[in-house]
Amino acid sequence: MELNHEDIIENVLEGYIFSEKKVTDECKIYTIENPTGFGEMRCYNLFEGVQLSYNNLNMETAYQKINPKSGVLEIDHCLEGCYEFKLENNERALIGKGDISVIEIGKVPFEDSCIPTKKYVGLSIFIDIEKAQKSIDKYFPYAKIDLLEIKDRLCKNGAALIIHSRHEIDHVISELYRVDSRIRLSYSITKTIELLLFLNLVESSDTFKLTSFSEPVYKA
Repeated sequence: MELNHEDIIENVLEGYIFSEKKVTDECKIYTIENPTGFGEMRCYNLFEGVQLSYNNLNMETAYQKINPKSGVLEIDHCLEGCYEFKLENNERALIGKGDISVIEIGKVPFEDSCIPTKKYVGLSIFIDIEKAQKSIDKYFPYAKIDLLEIKDRLCKNGAALIIHSRHEIDHVISELYRVDSRIRLSYSITKTIELLLFLNLVESSDTFKLTSFSEPVYKA
């Protein structure tokens, strides 16, 4: 299997300023630091078109105003804490423990975001739709995963979609947080395909679409 060599995160988030970037034998570490606190993203290359990031943010916000490129799906899962974001039309949503969100980067008009508890731990899967589809078709043809169909169904008009905590999500994702480093790559690839298979089955009744709030969703 051909592994990913392109830095999807940096390409799609062009213009985002990281405080530090460090490359190790296993991953690339991005550091985020601002007056509200400190954060870190540990990014692993999976198969071509897919990157996995473990996020540990101890800050009030990691938001920077940029114009991200399109063509990439971002799947986020929250393990601990919560994350609130606001769109330009004043729609807000809160991603809490066990929740998963799916967005098409570059199509969602973000205005701001915050971490109300100043603590967010989770993971993100970045999928370059065109390149990842070629990999899936080549190595997992019987999975019948259509990334464009998933995008069109879950991210209509670019709107983010949230699936609240449920057993199926926990089953698919939970082991990614404690997988032995010796099998991390192969296991993460397997779990990513399993998650995409799960998203193939998600129906509107399983999801929570953003609704408008005039005030922050989370209040201490």
